[in-house]
Amino acid sequence: MYKSRNFDIIGALFKAALYISSYIPLFGLIYIKQAEEHKVGLMKVFFINKTFWVIIIIISIISLLLLIIWLIGEGKSKRKYNEIEALNVEVLNYFITYLIPMLSLDVSNNYSILMNGILFMLIGLVHIRSNMYHMNILLLVIGYKVYKTKSGHILISKIELEDETCELNVKPIGVSKFNIVKR
Repeated sequence: MYKSRNFDIIGALFKAALYISSYIPLFGLIYIKQAEEHKVGLMKVFFINKTFWVIIIIISIISLLLLIIWLIGEGKSKRKYNEIEALNVEVLNYFITYLIPMLSLDVSNNYSILMNGILFMLIGLVHIRSNMYHMNILLLVIGYKVYKTKSGHILISKIELEDETCELNVKPIGVSKFNIVKR
């Protein structure tokens, strides 16, 4: 029998913001590429398509703030984990998969913006529905490492974790399998 799910608009927006935050470094690269492509200085790139850049800046700030809130987590508990493996290479591979198509963006061409916007939304749909919030290059940039346990928990830590069984102080992130490792 079909079961209807309550659509949580706040939760969906929060997940979308976490996804968008993974694009912040890419937005910077696109900005620099536009200066080279249009043969203008970095300050003049903004004026090629002000609306586009204002939207990018606003959503980047909001998504970065929500990422920070997400990383803060709630509570603290001691949990035991088995067989911890690093996922940092997977995070980098994920970043590379969307780097090339998005760098083809030309902010002065509405068709290029539309095409890349559709691609951005399709990748986002997969990212959000697959709960791939840990596939965020910003985590690596700000010093976090991403790990997965045998039980499927994702550990996000600034501490180097071993591949053995260990008991860790963690802060669960929301109602999920994501945990921030604390000292």
